[in-house]
Amino acid sequence: MGYSIAVFGAFNVHSFGDSLFPEAIYSELHKRIEIDEFCVFSLGGRKNPYSDKTVYDYSQFDEIYKTKRFDAIIIGGGELLHNLPINFTEEHVAYEPGAIWQIPVKLGMKYGIPIIMNGVGMPYEFKEKNRGELEQLFSAVSYVSLRDEYSYQRWTEYFGNNEKTVEVPDSLWNIREYFSEERLETIRDAFKEKYKVNKPYMVVQYGTTKYFREVMKILDRFAENN
Repeated sequence: MGYSIAVFGAFNVHSFGDSLFPEAIYSELHKRIEIDEFCVFSLGGRKNPYSDKTVYDYSQFDEIYKTKRFDAIIIGGGELLHNLPINFTEEHVAYEPGAIWQIPVKLGMKYGIPIIMNGVGMPYEFKEKNRGELEQLFSAVSYVSLRDEYSYQRWTEYFGNNEKTVEVPDSLWNIREYFSEERLETIRDAFKEKYKVNKPYMVVQYGTTKYFREVMKILDRFAENN
């Protein structure tokens, strides 16, 4: 009998990296354990913009848990380990401060489900006045992996070193392992058909809007000469 897994994060917005985290998590887990149920949750829910996977709202967890009986809650990845608002302006989506990770931690505490934080970023330091509450929340987390040295440094400076916290490479570094050539070919064919692409093209992922106009100029020059 396989495991039932609930994954929480920012999977309901047009963020290429965030939408790939469930793919990465599923692939890595599938190498190690048998999975019967794999459910994805985001604040607000909606259909995943990059696949046909249903993204459930956090508020649906209690009802779904009645039948799924999750064996683990996984939070992440993404730059989400902080207590500031998160806004995705293009989708008009906003997450309340800390809600993206605090709600699933509290759900895990409520039902006694093991909690894992997977390859998360900690871009800012937590405030000292919140130490008591944060230490209580993180005491319920079984394992925390932080995706870069800066996040790990901030964590250890605030909470100290412990055996359940590690620094890891961002899980999307292994993206080549998550999609077979056959699946990618199917995606390319669907893309060409949907957007009537009939000439060579390239796809560029640029992770910020900073200097994007300069980057576009470089890409235009490259396209003209190739």
